[in-house]
Amino acid sequence: MENPISSEVGFQELCRIGVALSVEKDIHKLLEMIASVARRYTNAEGCTLYLCNEEKGCLDFSVVQNERLDICHTGPEGAKSDWPSVPLYLDDGAENHENVSAHCALTGQIINIVDVYCEDGYDFRSTKEFDRAAGYRSRSMLLVPMQDMQGDVIGVLQLLNARSEKDGVIIDFPEEAVAMIKGLASQASVSVVNVRLLNRLKKFTSLGVALSAEKNIHTLLDMIATMAREYTRAEGCTVYLRNEAKDALEFAVIQNEKLDITLNVAREKRDWPPIPLYLEDGSENHRNVSAHCALTQEIVAIHDVYNEQGFDFSGTREFDVISGYRSKSMLLVPMADHEDEVIGVLQLINDRRGISHHISDFPEEDIQLVTGLASQAAVALTNVRLVKGMEKLLKSFVQCIASAIDEKSPYTAGHIQRVAKLTEMIVSGINETRTGPFADVYFSEEQMEEINLAAWMHDIGKITTPEHVVDKATKLETIVDRIELVRLRIELLRKEREIAYLRAGQGMAAGKVHEAEKIANDQDLDDIFQFISRANLGGEFMRDEDLAEIRRFAVRSFELEGEAAPLLNEEELECCSIRKGTLTEAERQIINHHVTVSIRMLENLPFLKKWAKVPEYAGMHHEKLDGSGYPRGKRGEDIPLPARILTVADIFEALTAADRPYKIGKNISEAMRIMEFMVKDGHLDASLFDFLVESGIVHRYAEEFLADKQRDSCWWKGREYQALRS
Repeated sequence: MENPISSEVGFQELCRIGVALSVEKDIHKLLEMIASVARRYTNAEGCTLYLCNEEKGCLDFSVVQNERLDICHTGPEGAKSDWPSVPLYLDDGAENHENVSAHCALTGQIINIVDVYCEDGYDFRSTKEFDRAAGYRSRSMLLVPMQDMQGDVIGVLQLLNARSEKDGVIIDFPEEAVAMIKGLASQASVSVVNVRLLNRLKKFTSLGVALSAEKNIHTLLDMIATMAREYTRAEGCTVYLRNEAKDALEFAVIQNEKLDITLNVAREKRDWPPIPLYLEDGSENHRNVSAHCALTQEIVAIHDVYNEQGFDFSGTREFDVISGYRSKSMLLVPMADHEDEVIGVLQLINDRRGISHHISDFPEEDIQLVTGLASQAAVALTNVRLVKGMEKLLKSFVQCIASAIDEKSPYTAGHIQRVAKLTEMIVSGINETRTGPFADVYFSEEQMEEINLAAWMHDIGKITTPEHVVDKATKLETIVDRIELVRLRIELLRKEREIAYLRAGQGMAAGKVHEAEKIANDQDLDDIFQFISRANLGGEFMRDEDLAEIRRFAVRSFELEGEAAPLLNEEELECCSIRKGTLTEAERQIINHHVTVSIRMLENLPFLKKWAKVPEYAGMHHEKLDGSGYPRGKRGEDIPLPARILTVADIFEALTAADRPYKIGKNISEAMRIMEFMVKDGHLDASLFDFLVESGIVHRYAEEFLADKQRDSCWWKGREYQALRS
């Protein structure tokens, strides 16, 4: 049994303990100290300390002590406790005066009960059930409200079973003990409020860190509104942002706890009419309180909007009628940036006070807190806007460069844009799938931006590639198409034959006549030119016999300035001997070098940390899983999924593009067959190719970018995938 404090020294002890309470800053230790001191003052077996949960309208168990039952429980403030809370209001909204603790909190009255088993005014069934389970006997009980300086109840001290100092017998709580506990409760209330304020201040100082860490502007706006409500206990909060034209306030966030409204207007793209800052005649709009706050940069605190004559609250009244709400107290604080320019307004409504949630004016300390919050919020919003603005500028610049590269050649116009679009479709499709090998793959918004940037910049190195190589439409083309030189040489051969015929007709020797007849019987020169012209286009694969025919034609000679010259020189023969496409090996190396240039250019750009892998993804779009790609010969798992996606998109676009100089765009089924072979050869990701077909992305892309004649059905793994027809 603890030694009780005698009444003679009680008040001296009360003063001493008041100092001790004011020193303790840990809320949990403070609550335990209050309960322990209360038991010592009264020599009680038990003490329960409740704190009011204004938000939920109940009393939460914070400390439960019982010396006889060896119970010492402290629950974290605001956290869920194993002990059920005591509701202050019944289901029908009526005050709960059946529970003695709730009655004490609601009325602010001290309650001293001789024997709870004999008390008819309250419901002690739960107490009796506890006694039976614990083998205990609750008898005398003292309840004292803990009130703050405004008289609002913040908690209840409940003491149980006072013991006689002489023999330990359970007795009533004497009047001197009641007076001492009342004094203790008062001091305890001040200490609890002070610690709460200190914790609130600490939380507020960390607010700037929390706001500055958030990069999503919509989430940031939600945070600002929620924090403003929590700090002030306001029922509602509206965040307005000034529009780009700076002539109106736009709704950004609307929250009202009582009406269960949580609306982010900006995120959900609601078309709410803005509040004009200027009237039709050009004068400032001071009739609207939010506009007035923005225009004057003044804080506006209103006791009751229904009685306010300085502003037009007809819209507020209409809203109240429709929603069954009652708007009363209001606080408006301007949000000004580092240049002292108002970027928005923070509007709070209906400050709730006490456990009864009565609406009161916003106190000065809350106004100061909200002013600080508005300042920090403005800085955070400005920073996010600046970052987003820089990101937007970078993306626009990237797309501008990409468009310039596309426009550099009429044969690749739109290539980068189409690759970026197809890449985006694949990434979004993977995010949406719930089955298959990509079911557990999800790209965040930042990762999607990173991949999209890589797609837009994958060909940036082509800015250094010579145009005559990029635009090479035929095998013989350099600055001009040298097929015209071949045509000229054929014509010279034709002239030589005609001259030979003429000479043969003028009595030439028999040998000469024979030679002229031989020339006349040679393969028709038109056929030779047609064959070389077809080979020059590069649209078909050159067989060995085709190459042999080219070499045979090349050695045909014609006379130029008295000297014999071949129909095709060595370089022209090399060009015409290209088996596929229009590029020689040297020219292909020039084209392939664009990837190396792209990597070098991108690695020199100071990308944001979240976009750090753009050079890696963009630089791998010509790598192959078997290591046969370029420029670094990466293999398998060394090629990340985003780079594989970009590779598939680049190849499919190249196969189906209708603007290539050396071929027509293939239809879907042809492109799929070619890519299927690439999968079998170990060049492409098989799972990714399956997904491209089975998800329907191929046909959705085709519907947007391919000609109708290209959009045919294709078969894959025994199933037909129908083309989409517009």
